[in-house]
Amino acid sequence: MNDLESRRRALAFNAVAPAVNQAGYWLPLSARRAVADAVLATLNDPDAGYCPDCGRGDAGPTADEYEQQRRRAETAERRTIRIQTLLDEQRDRVRKLADQIALDSPWGRSTADSIRAALGPKEEPK
Repeated sequence: MNDLESRRRALAFNAVAPAVNQAGYWLPLSARRAVADAVLATLNDPDAGYCPDCGRGDAGPTADEYEQQRRRAETAERRTIRIQTLLDEQRDRVRKLADQIALDSPWGRSTADSIRAALGPKEEPK
């Protein structure tokens, strides 16, 4: 991989997290890397959108390809939602533990405040 390819990959990778976060989701590092690589692979494919039957360069996917892409996207969305749900549940559990720590020990309030600060503000469901 040359310097230009490395730079493009880094830029694509760094663009994934803000876009996903803006939509209210979180993706693990490996998934963000896979998304960036998939986008770059599509952009780098000279035959993307090329119709071998008519020679036009603006052809979309075949019906089977479209259906496969749609199913893949739905699966990815379900997994992303599941991961986000599990993450939210864990944060709620940690918040409850922090509340208990604050009540049970003399130094607990500062410890609980530190835990809550590390978790960030509680987000309301969308």
